[in-house]
Amino acid sequence: MPTSLRSIWSNAYHARLREEPETTYQPGARAPRGGLYWVSHLRHRLAHLVFVEEGTILPECRRCGGGVRYSLQQRVQHLEQDRDFAKRSRLLYLESRKGKKESKPARSA
Repeated sequence: MPTSLRSIWSNAYHARLREEPETTYQPGARAPRGGLYWVSHLRHRLAHLVFVEEGTILPECRRCGGGVRYSLQQRVQHLEQDRDFAKRSRLLYLESRKGKKESKPARSA
């Protein structure tokens, strides 16, 4: 791949990683979205990525306690929520709910 195309791809890739404005969450907060979170520790470990499910209460670190911070880097959808991989019964349920939301008014005779 030519250097210019590589840099374009790299820039686009890294731009997609930062879908959300950076907000820092403390231990005890609920994860607002499921996805990859950047975890920053207080001096004892380098920052790293972890997967957190939506609604999870973010824990304290065993070593730095409440000094740990979380920030969402990329939203990630669970495999079972993806329309191509969802179980058929779940998919039918979601489609039926969608139909109710988009229902058209009945025609008058």
